Amino acid sequence: MTEPFIDPWAPDAYEQWQARVKDKKRNGEVCICGHSVKYHKAASTGGQVFCVPGRTVCECRTPRTALIVSDLRQFMQKTEGTGALHALGKGIATGKRKGVTMTPILTACDDCHRETAEGFPVAPAPIDSTGRITDVTTQWNLLLCRDCGAKRG
Repeated sequence: MTEPFIDPWAPDAYEQWQARVKDKKRNGEVCICGHSVKYHKAASTGGQVFCVPGRTVCECRTPRTALIVSDLRQFMQKTEGTGALHALGKGIATGKRKGVTMTPILTACDDCHRETAEGFPVAPAPIDSTGRITDVTTQWNLLLCRDCGAKRG
C-alpha cells in the first residue's frame, strides 16, 4: 500500500478527511423514531437536536437506539400512526421482506417495563405533549405493549 500524499502546506488535511469519512459511515443504529441515529444533528446554536431523514420531516429530538441493522435504506419512512404505521414499524416490515438482519436493542415496554417475550409484543407509538398516542410524528416516541397502548389511546 502506498503512503498518502501529505501536502506540506496542510499537513493535517489527510487526518481531517479521514475523520470526516469515518463520521459519515453509517453504523446501522436505528432510533426509536424509525430513522438512522446519524440523521439526528445538533443545531449550531442552542445545541438542540433535530432528526433530518432526507426530505421527510421528523420531530424526534432525543435519539434512542432501538435496533442495529445491516441496511439502513429501509428506515427512511414517515410516521403515520402506531405499530405498522409508525416509521420504525414500516422500516422493520420492509427490512424483513428484503432480508435485512436486525438486532433489537430496546426490548421492553416503556410504561410497564415488561420484557418482550413470545406472545408479548411491543409496538412503536408517537406520543403527544399530553401523553396520549397520536397519528402524526411528534418529538416523543415510545415502545408500548397492548395494555399500555390501550391506556394511552
